[in-house]
Amino acid sequence: MARTRDSYTDIGDSEHPGGTTTYCSASSRFEPSQQGELSSDFWTNVEYVTGNGVNGERYAQLTGCIDPSTLDRINSDDEGGQYDSSGGPSGNGNPQDSACLGCEISSLFYLLT
Repeated sequence: MARTRDSYTDIGDSEHPGGTTTYCSASSRFEPSQQGELSSDFWTNVEYVTGNGVNGERYAQLTGCIDPSTLDRINSDDEGGQYDSSGGPSGNGNPQDSACLGCEISSLFYLLT
């Protein structure tokens, strides 16, 4: 999951090169030196789907609710935002050069209520 690199930062303020980092559950981290770890109670009521995309690469999709109090990278006053692999000013992702291994386009939406 893409997250803001700095604590308590609005998503819109992190949409620049170097403004984000990735976080994963303990079982899906493969680069611990480069990926943060989500606590086991971060996701609730989650649906998990995995498979191979049209290009043969693997993907995982999680849809559900999050507990923003479990990760200091989430500003609970943020009104939401989007990271995606085809957006941004140059069309090369937002943040730039972001990519989903198993799909052509990926989007990650956050809406905190």
